[in-house]
Amino acid sequence: MSAPSVVLSHRSGYLGRALEKAFAGPHPEGSDAVVYTVIDCTPAWWSGTNDDTATLKTNAVAASVVVLETMDDHEKAKEIIQHLEQTDTFTEDKVLIIVSTLLTWALTDKHKEEEEEVPFTEDDFRRRKPHANFKKHLFLEKYALRLKNPRIQAYVVAPGLVYGDGEDFLHPLFRGAWKGEGNSGTATVGPGTNFIPTIHVRDLAALIYQIAQVLPEDHYI
Repeated sequence: MSAPSVVLSHRSGYLGRALEKAFAGPHPEGSDAVVYTVIDCTPAWWSGTNDDTATLKTNAVAASVVVLETMDDHEKAKEIIQHLEQTDTFTEDKVLIIVSTLLTWALTDKHKEEEEEVPFTEDDFRRRKPHANFKKHLFLEKYALRLKNPRIQAYVVAPGLVYGDGEDFLHPLFRGAWKGEGNSGTATVGPGTNFIPTIHVRDLAALIYQIAQVLPEDHYI
């Protein structure tokens, strides 16, 4: 029996590299983890073409699991989702995982109980209101969760700031702390009283892998 396959929209990117390790291994000896074949989607700059969306579409139809990151190119992600929804030739059920952003929650009205702010939970996802620059990302989240193709199990993951393994968004702050820049060793944004949700890139990759394995009842995570 051939191994299940996965397509990663940004295989060579920051999260993509961690996802490839999570899906393809190596896994600890004796582990019963399922090992996936990562389908190669040759990037446009390598193939000499101007667009690799067609390759992604073809490979997404063939794969068991499709992971699409929306932050860098939500239009390409939208095209892939539309293509999958319109395809009726799947030979097996498919798992579609959209990696979105918490900025689709940026303007959500806060809870207040006894004059104290209550943090949001996943149960509040239907109330989320995005920052103006992320309305298209919210549209993609809703679109994916409302797909009418019965062969597709769609999930949306909205992580906080991702860190670790060389850093990405938080690199300037870690560098500032390392070099002792600023009065306290690192820059402070605003009054410094806000709590920023974060997740290590390997933990996020492991979460996405587990979603593909377990198929949880909650589709917004």
